[in-house]
Amino acid sequence: NNPCTNGQCMNNDGGYNCICSPGWTGQNCQQDLNECVMQPCKHGRCVNKDGGYNCFCFTGWTGQNCQQDVNECANNPCTNGQCVNNDGGYICICSPG
Repeated sequence: NNPCTNGQCMNNDGGYNCICSPGWTGQNCQQDLNECVMQPCKHGRCVNKDGGYNCFCFTGWTGQNCQQDVNECANNPCTNGQCVNNDGGYICICSPG
């Protein structure tokens, strides 16, 4: 019988201690941490879940914490111009004429 709901139980003199798994806290690792308080999603919306969190990235961003800029120029969106990738988007520099 493990009293540590989301962790590892360590016996000690006359009792026990819990070593909580990531995302959990409390004497028996029963309380979910709200990781979103630390604002881990650099360019996105954080949603807390049991034992962790999910980031939903804003347009132009990707990665586990929405920290990586998407290279929109990779798809050649500026058909007759030059594409310049920037943070979270891109601009087209049109050719003369």
